[in-house]
Amino acid sequence: MRDGVLAVTWIAGKVFTTPEAIADMTRCRPNPKGRPPANTEPDREAQAQPKPVSAPEQALMKLLAEEKAKLPSRYRQQQRR
Repeated sequence: MRDGVLAVTWIAGKVFTTPEAIADMTRCRPNPKGRPPANTEPDREAQAQPKPVSAPEQALMKLLAEEKAKLPSRYRQQQRR
């Protein structure tokens, strides 16, 4: 209903639909919102290639690593879990 795939009617504050509308909703159709179907896996080749890291991101990562190194060891161990 939220995605606009199931036809519903509101009567007296209640939501109604028909068996035909439910059957129509379950038929295969192109994805209207351009989202990938829920049952597909992401492209593994695209995931294998690391994203280039910009200079500001590198500086931030270095700063975070330095701050993390300053933490007492008990906190660093908790963050690994």
